[in-house]
Amino acid sequence: MSRTRASRHLAGLALAVAVLSPAAAADPVRWRTDYAAARKESAETKRPLLIVVGTTNCVYCLKMEAGTFAEAESAKLIGERFIPVKLDAATDAEFVRGMRITLFPTTVIAGPDGKVYAFLAGYLEGGPFRDNSNKALALLPGAPAKETTLVAKPAPAAAPTVASMPSATERLTAVKTAYQSEKFGEAMERCQALIAAHPDTAESREAALYVVRIKSDADKLTGATAELDERTANAYLALADAWVRQGNPKEAAACYAKAARAAPTAKAAEVAQQKLAALPKE
Repeated sequence: MSRTRASRHLAGLALAVAVLSPAAAADPVRWRTDYAAARKESAETKRPLLIVVGTTNCVYCLKMEAGTFAEAESAKLIGERFIPVKLDAATDAEFVRGMRITLFPTTVIAGPDGKVYAFLAGYLEGGPFRDNSNKALALLPGAPAKETTLVAKPAPAAAPTVASMPSATERLTAVKTAYQSEKFGEAMERCQALIAAHPDTAESREAALYVVRIKSDADKLTGATAELDERTANAYLALADAWVRQGNPKEAAACYAKAARAAPTAKAAEVAQQKLAALPKE
């Protein structure tokens, strides 16, 4: 693969992953993307906010969207009880810094007044997601009184924290480890996360230099592209499985085929081919 082609591939990959979702056809949740407008809607309707923060190349963000949020029970809970909002860590960096979010996806549940009632960092399957969301709802003013304990306790609105939050130094160490192990795709992703979480630091500037080193070396860039191709294949595979669970074999077949094409030599492609062959024929 030429350097120019690889660069174009990397530039467009995040966008491609971002749209690999059943939402492209019929998202069961009407997500808002304007935080200010959602806050206003929350205040007017007295419904709490459910804010999901992710990044465009976050496989677990995509997995949660295709699985957790697409489940009928989750979609019903979100749509009926919350004002749901999706924010991107890059374009909504001020919100991310204010909430001190460093792990993606992170789900924040806040009342109409902006007070944070739950701060759920990382990927959650449907059951734990709904359990924590319902417990957060029980803490809201006017909710029936009962004892409840969140698996992930709500952090103060002024300064939410995440357990074991990695520092800029720890993140940079992870970048260097990935780079030295020649996992250049992982190194670039870790650089992006470091820069988003700790902007204007010496560590973020060093991370930016690592990105330049990778992009300016054809072999390293090719390796990074291959890694990200495999991530894309895994993302399509997860989406296909989600479509199967929703009883839509046609969409599942399309996603399995894309997984197989995205990284033909990867294990995900082999699995996709097997699952594609096992789908019922129309």
